[in-house]
Amino acid sequence: MKIYTNEGNPFGLKLQILAKLAKCEVTVEKISINDDRTKNLLLLPTLELDNGLMLFSTSAAAKYFFPEEGEKRDEWLEWSANVLAPTLVHLTGVGHHANPHVLPILNVLIKKLEDRLKSSPYLAGNSVTAADISVWSLLIPDNILNGAKDINYLSRWCQNISDIPEVQEIMQKEPIKSMTFNALQNSNRYGGCYHIPVPEIANARKHFICRPTEDLKEPRTVLPKPGEKNVLITSALPYVNNVPHLGNIIGCVLSADIFARYLRDLRRRQGKKYYISLNSRYCRTAGYNTLFISGTDEYGTATENKALAEKLTPKEICDKYFELHNSIYRCFVEGACPHPGCGYEDARGDQCDKCGKLVNATDLIRPRCKVCNTAPVIRSSEQMFMDLPNIEKKLEGWVKKFEYGWSNNAREITRAWLREGLKPRCITRDLKWGIPVPHQGFEQKVFYVWFDAPFGYISMTKRYTKEYKQWWQPSKGTDVQLYQFMAKDNVPFHSVVWPGILLAINKGHVLVSHIMATEYLNYEDGKFSKSRGIGVFGNDAQETGIPADVWRFYLASARPEGQDSSFSWNDLAARNNSELLNNLGNFINRALVFCDKYYNGTLPEMNLSKEDDILLVFINRELRGYIQSLEKARLRDGIRHLLSISRHGNGYMQNYQPWVLLKGNEQQQARAATIIGLCCNIACLLANLLFPYMPTTARTIFQQLNTKQTSLQADKPYIDMLLPSGHKIGKPAPIFTKLEQDFIEEMKKKYSGPQITNATLTVDELEMAVKAQADKVRQLKATTKDRTVWQPEVTILLDLKKQLTEAQSKQASSTGDVEPKIANNSN
Repeated sequence: MKIYTNEGNPFGLKLQILAKLAKCEVTVEKISINDDRTKNLLLLPTLELDNGLMLFSTSAAAKYFFPEEGEKRDEWLEWSANVLAPTLVHLTGVGHHANPHVLPILNVLIKKLEDRLKSSPYLAGNSVTAADISVWSLLIPDNILNGAKDINYLSRWCQNISDIPEVQEIMQKEPIKSMTFNALQNSNRYGGCYHIPVPEIANARKHFICRPTEDLKEPRTVLPKPGEKNVLITSALPYVNNVPHLGNIIGCVLSADIFARYLRDLRRRQGKKYYISLNSRYCRTAGYNTLFISGTDEYGTATENKALAEKLTPKEICDKYFELHNSIYRCFVEGACPHPGCGYEDARGDQCDKCGKLVNATDLIRPRCKVCNTAPVIRSSEQMFMDLPNIEKKLEGWVKKFEYGWSNNAREITRAWLREGLKPRCITRDLKWGIPVPHQGFEQKVFYVWFDAPFGYISMTKRYTKEYKQWWQPSKGTDVQLYQFMAKDNVPFHSVVWPGILLAINKGHVLVSHIMATEYLNYEDGKFSKSRGIGVFGNDAQETGIPADVWRFYLASARPEGQDSSFSWNDLAARNNSELLNNLGNFINRALVFCDKYYNGTLPEMNLSKEDDILLVFINRELRGYIQSLEKARLRDGIRHLLSISRHGNGYMQNYQPWVLLKGNEQQQARAATIIGLCCNIACLLANLLFPYMPTTARTIFQQLNTKQTSLQADKPYIDMLLPSGHKIGKPAPIFTKLEQDFIEEMKKKYSGPQITNATLTVDELEMAVKAQADKVRQLKATTKDRTVWQPEVTILLDLKKQLTEAQSKQASSTGDVEPKIANNSN
């Protein structure tokens, strides 16, 4: 194997270390990007394998050297390449003047690393991975960390990496002082690649033509059509008994909305208790025949519980929170989980949210009423059960046939249920609020919410159209693919219970072909808690003033697809300022401003050269990746490909510098015209790709471009000439705004829960504080049963008691006492 790199390139250092750690023999050839020997190399470093294959991406090379390091490693590789590296390039002035506004962004990224390394010795776990080498190689050039404060863990990590023998060996050949980001200026033409086959270049040029757009009329009612791709999308129905937090939002409704907008842009019709999304006239991303159905779940013990707590009727609770959910989206018993190895303290009387297993209320350890917190009394009651074992064999056969279209966690959860063997499932409850059971002797009972709720998908479709059976019981020759979006705790009801019901009915209902389940989104490495004031909830997001599109983009970027992820204010700021503002927004704005300033807002004539054809190839590759990702509902990967297109555009513009060419001779001015015209077309493509994620922003870009959205062709992933020469654009303006660090710190403090600041109090003062807080808790509990009212005060009390214990221990150690006294203030 051979590594081609230029002198002082930190990415070249990274490849050499990875090869050494992988015990792979490589030779290193130092070259210049303008060397005749490198005419087929448009990016340095490049790794040439023994079979002649060229790997231009250092992340791809890392995965080649170490293929089994896991998804967490891949996330950090992606972060280092797509967030950290571009920020450092801006900071150090590679290719242009250094951007002084980037320093706060870098501080945010350093804080992210410091926070990660506080909880883990290495970025991806307990051992060194390619992710550590990748990030480390970006932090050592140009004294990047000089002057950084509060980086004890990061500094220790950097030293640990530097002390690795293989790293030491390479550093003897490639001293740190020789590493510089200026080396990147002469290593990358415009986001380049390796040798490109001639047919691929010819195809790129062939398809870059102006095509007439068909103005399709929107049908009054969207129905499936024989011979076409018909996609029915649902999102798990959120309870209307509380305010959804960011994890709830991305887990089901937002993910489904983004996917639906990709398949076909939507105009949302909202009515009482249900939402329906369908295609709109102009905005078609993929152009499939698509219907998105969603709504709210009003029945179940959770609603009655909330109604009791707020002294309202269940209907009043539903009406109250439906309006709140509508603006955002535009169980009595709990205790410790009885399953071995779990023990989750807040398991419900039907299911444990931690391990995902079914739970009987009578099996709970230390059961307690969720409203009054007292131990419940067990009474006998006759109930109806669904005989799942009777359908198990048929269900298992169906799962084996269709699970290939499910997310990995959906497959694993379903297999676990089937492996343990299905058990009869109680489908009735002794409640007043719910669907009455139409059976003699059961008139005072209602159906269990997870028995009746999935029927809501059908009833909501029926409310939309009388021809609802065309979607749910299609005729022969009409294929309907059902995509269902949810968090992983809802998987069993959509992969076992609901399909089991439909298989038992045996009336030709559409069964789910794609289950897209997310893991959990945490808040700053902790849990969202409305009662403790920790985390950002739907109404909070609105009140921050951050545009809804930025929230959409960030949540899709942080979507927990393969494992749990965390919302972080620092990460939000970094992605907004680096990916949106400095990358995407910067490229689009520069292209349009140049067109407006130098060509009076009219696209100039474009005469493409071979270099332009190569750029089109790069864009087509990313476009193909974008389409493949979105077709599989891999929303995070879609964003990665979208941003890569923007980086190609930025690199292309930076490399050829049209602002310089405009001052040259006639030939150079013509070259500048081609560059500006091509960049405006790339900006138009980006607006189309951005629409599913950021619809309002995309419409703004279309307005500035004076054009409309066009549909993508999944079978022909090529960039068209979307804006021909002579097209008149609108008035360009900045698209994104910076999130200042002061604002981020303010938000972090606001949504971090009650701030306890009694660390300097004496033992006597703390004892008095504990007593006063305990009295406050008792008074609150005496006046209301709503835990959301008094739980934050209980949290403060527990923290005070903890501080008191610590203060007493310190006092005891200084006076020689053995045991500290603990104030006995029962709450």
